[in-house]
Amino acid sequence: MTRGVVRSLAADPGFETHHVFVVDAAFAPHGYPAKAIERKRLLAAQLRERPELGGGALGGHPLNGGEWYPPIAIGHSQGLVTAGFASDTYLDMLRIPVLRGRNFTAQEAASGAPVAIMSASTVRRFWPNENPLGKHFKLDMDPHFGGAFTDFEVIGIVRDVRFDNPTRIDPTHVYLPAGAPGARAVALTHHSTLEVLVRFQGNRQSALSAVETAMEAFDKNLLPSLRLINVEDDDARPQRAVSQLLATLATILAVLAIMLAGTGIYGVIAYVVSQRTKEIGIRIALGANSGAVLKNVILQGLRPVFAGLFLGLTAAAGMSSVLHWALVFPEAWDLLYGVPFYDPVTFVGMVCFVMGISALASAVPARRALRVDPITALRYE
Repeated sequence: MTRGVVRSLAADPGFETHHVFVVDAAFAPHGYPAKAIERKRLLAAQLRERPELGGGALGGHPLNGGEWYPPIAIGHSQGLVTAGFASDTYLDMLRIPVLRGRNFTAQEAASGAPVAIMSASTVRRFWPNENPLGKHFKLDMDPHFGGAFTDFEVIGIVRDVRFDNPTRIDPTHVYLPAGAPGARAVALTHHSTLEVLVRFQGNRQSALSAVETAMEAFDKNLLPSLRLINVEDDDARPQRAVSQLLATLATILAVLAIMLAGTGIYGVIAYVVSQRTKEIGIRIALGANSGAVLKNVILQGLRPVFAGLFLGLTAAAGMSSVLHWALVFPEAWDLLYGVPFYDPVTFVGMVCFVMGISALASAVPARRALRVDPITALRYE
């Protein structure tokens, strides 16, 4: 768990969070949600033209339910994937690089061409050791997964991201054009799959004023309901804080357990060695080398420790696998942040800790006994 906390501090979501905002407003006038989608498209296009801003885009709300999980069919293989919509500027604005192939064109994004972009992890799952560009797959575009499969062609591969939650890389992620067939129905059923996103650049107040000006020119009635949601402050940071808090509490308990274990090991071994003061005195009186005596005492003190380490490592590996089985699965937050159940740093570190405590517990009373006069040691009770 401690290793998980350390990893969480450096976890890269794979996309820009600090300067990206979701524009939230009452886009659906008079209770007509279908009109909200078209209004969002128009507003995103206007925000893109503002020189004070770093761009506008239409797509899913990262880390806040901006995806849905439709069935996918590739040949005879079927399964579920994470899918989201994206305009032609969406990936660039989030700083998600295209590793192979290309991005959507403006025409493809608007017209809903049957093309798609996949994350690297998705490609590794479905086409290992193959060139995925030009491959085809079918995706169920029915928002209720009624089997309305649509054929798509893979045109690009992008870097893996953490859209579902900040603790793990999405096992799969498919990006579809914002105007794809069925996008409207999916957006109405699965909220946050089509949102207006904007990037701030330069002075934050100037960028905010630019958004307000664009909103006023677009529809001044939207201004009272305008709310800008920062992906970092409102989504990423709170989620990281929750996982770090849970992992930190577990770490505190682990540290207390280690301290109790270390104190117990030291006390037992130190007591056992102290009972050998008379034996040590006899050896020294008979001319034994003090260094050889000390080495012998430490090695004998470590014998039960080796047996305990074997049993402890076996039990710890079993408990660690149970912990991973309980905590690490696609729908859950990975509080271990990818640390494997056999994590070598953790196991080697604990072995060194136990052996160090044991050697110290043997050496301290043994050295004290070596300094005792042999005649006094012979009288030791």
